[in-house]
Amino acid sequence: MQTAAYFVQNVVASYERHLTLFEEKSISSTTEVTEDLGKECSNLVVLVSELYNFQVISCILIYDVIRGLLNQDLSEFRVELLLKLLRSELCGMYAQRVLTLC
Repeated sequence: MQTAAYFVQNVVASYERHLTLFEEKSISSTTEVTEDLGKECSNLVVLVSELYNFQVISCILIYDVIRGLLNQDLSEFRVELLLKLLRSELCGMYAQRVLTLC
């Protein structure tokens, strides 16, 4: 249990760090650096979403991530992260519902 908590804590901290760096670097418009940071941040959001689908984390953390994305002005990148998060969540919930019907 402690290993999973440590892993989740590091994933979320890394996500927050990459999101902050991406937003800072996008202002200075260094495209190559921001693309790498954006991809890393996007992958971490998908990882958090999949951790929820595998019931490693609860919905409270997902709500916190969504709330964090909505707290500031919506940029194109923040909307993209929200879509990735929700799309993965909905696919996971749909798959669980289909499996229970079989």
